[in-house]
Amino acid sequence: YVYAAAAAPNTCVSEYSIYVIVTFVNDIDDQYACNSYNLPAILGMGSYYTAPNGPAGSGVQLLPPYSPITATTTLYVYVENNNRVTCIDEDPFIVTIYNTPTITPIVPVTRCESYELPAYTAPVTRYFTNPGGPGSNNTERFPGDFITASTTIYAYAESGTSATVVCPTEKPMVITITEKPKPVLNIPAICIDIDTGITTA
Repeated sequence: YVYAAAAAPNTCVSEYSIYVIVTFVNDIDDQYACNSYNLPAILGMGSYYTAPNGPAGSGVQLLPPYSPITATTTLYVYVENNNRVTCIDEDPFIVTIYNTPTITPIVPVTRCESYELPAYTAPVTRYFTNPGGPGSNNTERFPGDFITASTTIYAYAESGTSATVVCPTEKPMVITITEKPKPVLNIPAICIDIDTGITTA
């Protein structure tokens, strides 16, 4: 509001309002996800576009319901207001998609007395004694370690980073350890008469 009053002793005043339109988009932080990312509804003004400059650019507008984002890409939130003058605002953000690794199922292993854990096979990068990957309650085992009792070891792999998002996966490795067979000798008792040399069973 604009207000004006005349100098005393005049008591005349005048007032009028100004309607201010602010055109802006709420900035969106870069996003990180495993395998796919679901775009949220936009808070405030704007629409999603796949390239800069909104409808004047080379991209297309994304309309709800939004399809999941399955590959790393840059998106743009664009708003344009043409009341009296043209006001434009735009905010780009990157959606980074990490694909969760795929571990081939591991064939169960049976060995006599012990089994030596093999070298990692991509994408496996670690072995653990319990499911769930790295954690305070999990024990890590390494290639070359000898397993001497039947157990399940979990081959673990991940993508992403600790600073963004971690996409883990694992597969069990069932290890059965058997004892080395012991020969059983069934030899009857034999007696030899030292005087006669006669052998009797």
